[in-house]
Parts: sequence; C-alpha cells; structure tokens
Amino acid sequence: MSHETPAVKPGQVWADNDPRSVGRTLRIERVEGERAVCSILTNADGSPSDRRGTTTRIGLRRFVPTSTGYRFLHEPPPIHEKACPDAEDHSEHEWDDAFGDTFYCPGEWL
Repeated sequence: MSHETPAVKPGQVWADNDPRSVGRTLRIERVEGERAVCSILTNADGSPSDRRGTTTRIGLRRFVPTSTGYRFLHEPPPIHEKACPDAEDHSEHEWDDAFGDTFYCPGEWL
C-alpha cells in the first residue's frame, strides 16, 4: 500500500526528517511561488535556541520524505470542527486543538 505525499498547502503540519533536526515540526502558512512560508511549531530535540513561532522559507521540492526532506503529519482541521467552547459569546475566545495549534473564534465559524 503506497501513501502519496500531498501537495503543500496552508495549515498542514510537517516534520523535519533530517537526523540533526529530530522533533522539529512546522505549519505551512502560505505558498509563495516555489517556496513555502512556515511557522516553527516545535524545536529540534536538544536545540540550544527556541525557534517556536518564528517563520522560515523552505523550497517546495524539500517536502518529500527523504533523509533531508520533510514528512507530512496532518491536514488542518476542517472549519466546521473548530467549534467554539462558548456558543453564546464568540468575541474573544481562543483554544488549542489536539495537535497543540491555537485557534481564535471570530464568530463566523459557527
């Protein structure tokens, strides 16, 4: 059974396959030409600096599960699954999903 690597698109989460960067994950923010603009979600294990929340640009050709590429982890949750914890007031809510991503409720999701 083969698993195809999906096309890179915003909201997806990918993991760094480089043995020097084990544990590093990132979220695709946008695609600009042949590069993806990504936010770092988790640091590489043992990294001396905290890069979480910073952005980086990565060539799309690197999003393949090779030893120096990136492997796909998951798609962003569909909008209808981003249920606000308070159905009455949606003005300033934020919450984390099962993957540790934070969402903000603008009200129009419900």
